[in-house]
Amino acid sequence: AEVWQPECAASLRNNPLPDPLLASNEQDLLKAAFVVWPLTTNHVQEAVLFAARHRLCVAVIGTGHDWANRHSCPDGVYIRTSLLNSHSFDPSLDNGCGAMEFGAGLTFEQAHSYAANHGRFIASGWCPTVGIAGWSLSGGHGPFAPSKGLGVDNLVQAEIVLANGSAVTVNSTHHPELWKAMRGGGGGAWGVVTKMALRAHPIEDGGFTMATASFRGDGCDRAVLNRTVEAIYGKLGWATSVNSTLGGYGLIATSPSFFSLFKCHATWSIDLIYAWPGDSGQAVWDQLADKTDGLAGKFTKKTYGTWWEAVRATDEFQPYKDLPLIERIEVDAIGDDAILPMPYLKGGAGPSVLVPLEKLEGGDVASALKDQLASSLTSHRASAVQIFQDLTGNRGSEHLRNRDDTSISDGLRTAALHLVFSAAGGHSRDADSAFCKLGANAYQAEASFGAGAGKFGMKQQEVAQACGGGRWKETFWGEELYGELNELKSRLDPNKTFWC
Repeated sequence: AEVWQPECAASLRNNPLPDPLLASNEQDLLKAAFVVWPLTTNHVQEAVLFAARHRLCVAVIGTGHDWANRHSCPDGVYIRTSLLNSHSFDPSLDNGCGAMEFGAGLTFEQAHSYAANHGRFIASGWCPTVGIAGWSLSGGHGPFAPSKGLGVDNLVQAEIVLANGSAVTVNSTHHPELWKAMRGGGGGAWGVVTKMALRAHPIEDGGFTMATASFRGDGCDRAVLNRTVEAIYGKLGWATSVNSTLGGYGLIATSPSFFSLFKCHATWSIDLIYAWPGDSGQAVWDQLADKTDGLAGKFTKKTYGTWWEAVRATDEFQPYKDLPLIERIEVDAIGDDAILPMPYLKGGAGPSVLVPLEKLEGGDVASALKDQLASSLTSHRASAVQIFQDLTGNRGSEHLRNRDDTSISDGLRTAALHLVFSAAGGHSRDADSAFCKLGANAYQAEASFGAGAGKFGMKQQEVAQACGGGRWKETFWGEELYGELNELKSRLDPNKTFWC
């Protein structure tokens, strides 16, 4: 019988051990026929042509952060870009403003370091080990998106190897149709990106500030919990005043008590992390203390000369450390469509919703959060909801919303919040329903929108089918945009080389 050695698994993912989060039958997902670690663009071209000659599918992986494991390709050619790690600053790019040119295998931790060496910073997400390619191509929200644009807006140009083996440079004037499609249109569906040029922003006077606020309580503090949620996310809450000067996210969690000594058998927590360049966001951040006066919040704030220094200090800002791990999820196929390289996880494995500003200002967000938290505390189940407020839908970002040269959904372009509720806990069918009603679209890079129920969490509780009921074309892009993407896909990759 064929034996799949641990050494082979180590070549596929960062973790050399089989990952229990992948699927109940993770070996089938891990088993690529060939694993390629290219050092040059020419190596990638040879790998793609080899796959085409032998009718093998190709999957591309940088750091392996995709929750849904869409970078796997059973019995295909698996291209890891981690060794494509070149870096330089080109002052002639971006209309003479300069851009950082990176190999597609770099992580943001590396990229921030190189940018800081040139007195610049780049737009990124929050996690420094995320790869620059997947984040930038999928949409990309993060601390500087409200003022500097999403990841797709900060991509100046890219080199990509197509299904026919050719390597082309793509930007607004060269291959504009592909340029639009690959920025938001489905990750590795278009080819293997080998190089990227990212907009390099000058560091402002005052450097960067990272600030946190935390609130805690137990199961008896329901009134305090509701007041805290209203003070932050209510129709008159602090989050409604957040504008383009800062970006951040919140984590709202409940944890059951396994010991009777713990008062009221459960605890809740709300943690916020926000950041801003220069002194731009200070005035808005100061309003949080006023809004939450009397709620026993704990506040911290530190300033750094470069964003690289802030990234190195992120161990100080990790509200996730005490959360229970998701133990098991399932995978389900979604059909023959060619844009998505890999089937999505079943519902409950990572549902998200993009929330417009009017839902925040109307009180709908606070109402949904309070209902979910009450359900989780009553049922004594762990839960975690992430609330990202680092997009382009808040006030002051209007100039970033008037563009149609990318393939992200209108919902992503105009969202004020991105809610990720993969561990909603409690009576999760009700929680999923309440959250799904907050918006019509989802962020395809961090969401699972299949149809059906999965299992996750400490109690292996059943969760409702994800938002959209499997209508992922609509929730990620909209039917019209998806049709345009699929038509281009059929022309550029008629044999579906980049699809498994």
